[in-house]
Amino acid sequence: MKLIIRLTSWRTVGLVSVFTLVSSLIGCAGGTGPTWTAADAQTAFNDFNSAFYYNITGSDYGYLVKQGATSPTSFWMFANDIAMAVDAYNSLGGSTNEGIITQLINGFNEQHPNWWEGSDEYDDDMMWATLAYIGAYQAVGTSAWLTEAEAAYQTVYSRGLASNGGLYWYAAGCPSKCSNTYQNSAANWTFVIAGALLYKETQNTTYLNEAKGVYNWAYANLYNSSTGEVYDASTSQAQYSYNYGVAVGAHYLEGDASDATLTAQHLMTGMPTYSGIDNGYYILLNSDGSENGSDGGGFNGIALRWIAYAYKNGGISDSKVLAWMQANVEQGWSERNSAGLSWNNWESATPTSGLYSWDCTDTVVGMLDVPLP
Repeated sequence: MKLIIRLTSWRTVGLVSVFTLVSSLIGCAGGTGPTWTAADAQTAFNDFNSAFYYNITGSDYGYLVKQGATSPTSFWMFANDIAMAVDAYNSLGGSTNEGIITQLINGFNEQHPNWWEGSDEYDDDMMWATLAYIGAYQAVGTSAWLTEAEAAYQTVYSRGLASNGGLYWYAAGCPSKCSNTYQNSAANWTFVIAGALLYKETQNTTYLNEAKGVYNWAYANLYNSSTGEVYDASTSQAQYSYNYGVAVGAHYLEGDASDATLTAQHLMTGMPTYSGIDNGYYILLNSDGSENGSDGGGFNGIALRWIAYAYKNGGISDSKVLAWMQANVEQGWSERNSAGLSWNNWESATPTSGLYSWDCTDTVVGMLDVPLP
């Protein structure tokens, strides 16, 4: 039985009644568990590649912005495309998956030469690429990628650190464009994750200490430790799923398993907007309502990546979080089209044409990252 309730605001029926309804449904959700397999995950990745993977030049590859386009995705989306390829290799192995990582790194470097020196002025963009390169290094072992990740990390810290201990979002524009106050989750939690991972790879305590300092600021300014809420910025209480994902990853890597669990639980049951309830589980909101490849199209995949990372490594103690992740991926996959593509609107059938690649990453990432029974 499929129960669907679509709400766009707590005001639809009231905060207490909605939260009670969602909590009770999740608490008693049954279902049969996920039906996709590892083979299905590989097929989903293959189908995505068939639609969007293309040769830029020589051994350089990327993903097209949309079906029928001739240009690759933007800087931060390209970085997360690399992260998805790393997910595929880590989850499924295979020389082809490994080769795709190298080809994408080549393509990224061709499109954004010496990116680690800060050609992109947004610190969150730089950190998405840093995380992708760390992951690629961990998967393939090419030392140059780790070196580039370290350089990018240092660039962001040196140009973006504010006197209060947090990082600016648009470092090159401060103070004129961000009024010296806009410090967001996307830049800060990702920096914490990157610093912790770099420390693990290099044992350089500088990374450990810098990440800890930024984490302390983010914990105090971007997070409500009573509820598990994660805010978009120190000056904005807007909430987006990808911020929850990277906050969970940062909590886990900083040794705060209880906060990792609380944050995941709030995303699972307490967010003010969501797409619906399927088989007793809250389905993540489609954050790109026009399905036009805008930033929100890939938010949910990023959220699932880092929550699954924490869960698989023992950083989340609530087993319902796993069931909720599986239900979301299952719902997205059920809406795939005949070419095997699933877009970001998980409550609607995926069209057969005109799709943007970024919008089609969420389900693939979920199938690759969320653990199966």
